[in-house]
Amino acid sequence: MSKADKYLSCENIETESMRKILTFYPELMDVCKQEITAQWENENADNLDNAKLELAAIEDLSRSRIVENNQLQQQYEDVKQKLQAVVDEIEQQRKLAVDVEIYC
Repeated sequence: MSKADKYLSCENIETESMRKILTFYPELMDVCKQEITAQWENENADNLDNAKLELAAIEDLSRSRIVENNQLQQQYEDVKQKLQAVVDEIEQQRKLAVDVEIYC
């Protein structure tokens, strides 16, 4: 394996030294992770902001659709009750007509 291959595959002395240091000092690993995260967030701030705005818009739309769904369900229940009342009234009128025919 060439020196370039070792470097590119992270098997050089510096990488191995860093690995050993991080093994003995896990708090240093946390600091490195925080630094890398902060750097990544800075480099991608515009993308993160756009994603947050898009997420907020989707959440707003979702909330409004939930409200709309609840309203439509309530309207459905109201219409269903009115329909049942009409069906009951028709059935009562039909029974009354049958009773009238029987007595006449």
